[in-house]
Amino acid sequence: MDGPKRKGDYPERLLRCEEDLEVAFNLAVDAVVLKAVEAGWDLEEAEEVVLSLAQSRRWVQLTSDEADEIEDTNVVSINDRKKH
Repeated sequence: MDGPKRKGDYPERLLRCEEDLEVAFNLAVDAVVLKAVEAGWDLEEAEEVVLSLAQSRRWVQLTSDEADEIEDTNVVSINDRKKH
């Protein structure tokens, strides 16, 4: 990974971070999903849960006020998605 192009905040910083992490992230997700499929889970289930786990990880890191804001912006849990 290359890291940020410069110190501090700048407009394309998050995009650069995404570009920098994309390959490693995809390799990690592929490995986890493959293990889940080998254990008997469906591909779609495993991918859905990876998304849910990533969202949950982020929520844990947020303050309760920030988590409430995210919830209010219509982030839906897996259980809610399965009902539709």
